[in-house]
Amino acid sequence: MLPIKLADPAQRYSATALKSGLRLVSSNASTPPRIGGRPIHATGPAGNPLLRTYPDGERTQALTELVGRLLSQGHDAEEVVQIAQDWNMRQNPPLDVDKVWRTVESLAKTDARNHPERHKGPLTPLFDIADANIDLLLRTSPSPRRWLLRDMLPLGIVGMIVAPGGTGKSQFVLQMGVTVATGIPLCDVWQGGERGTALLLLAEDEIDEVHRRLDRIITELSPSHPAMAADLRKGLFIKSLTASNNLMTRAQRRGDVEATDYVDRLLLTVAGIPDLKLIVIDPASRFRGGDENAADDTTRFIEQLERLRHATGATVLVCHHANKASMNPMTGTRGQAATRGSSAMTDGVRWQLNLSPPAKEAKAGLDATKHYLSAEQTKSNYGPPIDAEILIRKPNGYLIGLRASGVPVTLEDRVLQLIRDEAALGKSYSANQIENTFGGEGGSLKAGMNSVRKAVNALLNVGKIRRDRGKLVAMPNKPITSATDAGSIP
Repeated sequence: MLPIKLADPAQRYSATALKSGLRLVSSNASTPPRIGGRPIHATGPAGNPLLRTYPDGERTQALTELVGRLLSQGHDAEEVVQIAQDWNMRQNPPLDVDKVWRTVESLAKTDARNHPERHKGPLTPLFDIADANIDLLLRTSPSPRRWLLRDMLPLGIVGMIVAPGGTGKSQFVLQMGVTVATGIPLCDVWQGGERGTALLLLAEDEIDEVHRRLDRIITELSPSHPAMAADLRKGLFIKSLTASNNLMTRAQRRGDVEATDYVDRLLLTVAGIPDLKLIVIDPASRFRGGDENAADDTTRFIEQLERLRHATGATVLVCHHANKASMNPMTGTRGQAATRGSSAMTDGVRWQLNLSPPAKEAKAGLDATKHYLSAEQTKSNYGPPIDAEILIRKPNGYLIGLRASGVPVTLEDRVLQLIRDEAALGKSYSANQIENTFGGEGGSLKAGMNSVRKAVNALLNVGKIRRDRGKLVAMPNKPITSATDAGSIP
């Protein structure tokens, strides 16, 4: 039997002395048995579980209770194994030795998980202070900022796209993946930065729906980018993860949140992807456990995204749902406050873009027959703020920027185009005729007569149309853009 240190750290005890000290043999001593300086509480020989023997059928339960009691008193697993083995030798017949080991090992793991305060090791430094020396930073020039989307989205950060359900965030990130793989501007607005490979992990969309959306994007862009299919084969990977467990963090029974092995497995999966530049996680709710309103639980999830970013060097974008208060275009909460759950989500990421229906003031004057989406950068730790963009959802679902659409959008645009189209047919109208013929309920301009009058006056004021013998004439060589500059719409 191996000797174990008792109260005197300088003395080694024999098996006989150990048993005597633990009251495994008769003793007249009045003090309770001790190990490692801690008493093993008992009511006397008759009530001491170390001295009792148990019949067949009760020994396993008695062993479990003994081991649990010893662990709860703060004895370490090595001590408990020795005591349990000594107890087992008193049983007739004894349990299998391996079973005793397994019982202690299993209960010790459970105790460590449920009571970490009893298993604290010695304190160690957080890091080597030499690693915080800034001498290298003072002697060298910083590397230039690298961009995934030029001057808009940096490469190698954790970012977030926030949107209400059904708004268009999945379409948006799919087009972003196409941009990374091909270099085609995102929504015809944002220029691509470094090209590379994009991996989209989509836990809400089935692969059939992804197929339809991708086909529509290719149909939209391939006439002007004939090589895009070849670029997409090399640079775009999409995995539908519906109906599967994708949790990067999981709530434990004691309430706190711990990381799963998901990120480690994902890193093994992407190890063979060349030049990985973008990883999309859509949506956050399918990849995180715990309470989304708890800051600590949210931070544990952000840490897993940061591990993924650090290991791959890619930009990691997580899609997250907006809160209910932000969904009302009239009174909705905007900016960083639109994020659902704890504000630790916004605090933890380095970049955030909100997609939402345009606010009431932004929609004023826009063609009510079209579908719009506001893209607002609400957080960027690495660059100046950029203006919000109004995106148009085309009938095929493709998102294109208002300024890049090349089609009449505002009421002024449509009035100007109407005058030109009618002139091509040999027809001309006065201001009152435009108002009465095409405005009002049922009019092709889909706007009230007063609004049409204001649009005509705005076009006259900026010189895009003029009066010729009472009739309105469009000025030549004028681009079809809003008289109020669509780019200034908030």
